[in-house]
Amino acid sequence: MTVPSWKAVGTFEADPASISVNYPAGWSAGDLLFIVAETANQALSTPSGWTLLTNAPQTTGTAGGTSATALYVWYRFAQGGDSGTVS
Repeated sequence: MTVPSWKAVGTFEADPASISVNYPAGWSAGDLLFIVAETANQALSTPSGWTLLTNAPQTTGTAGGTSATALYVWYRFAQGGDSGTVS
């Protein structure tokens, strides 16, 4: 069994209404990829081909409020044809 290792970090996105991030450098087919997003408890759609982690999002407060937050985590195993931007 291969021991998991950290490969790379993708991009930071500051638009709470949508997700648009690049694949990180150095990934290989079969790698487990994550997207982690936090909003002011605003809804985000699951990117095509990605799976929302069980029990996500975790939320608190009123959407858009100063103390509101929602934490989303999506994952997928990289495929040989993956490239470019996840949106």
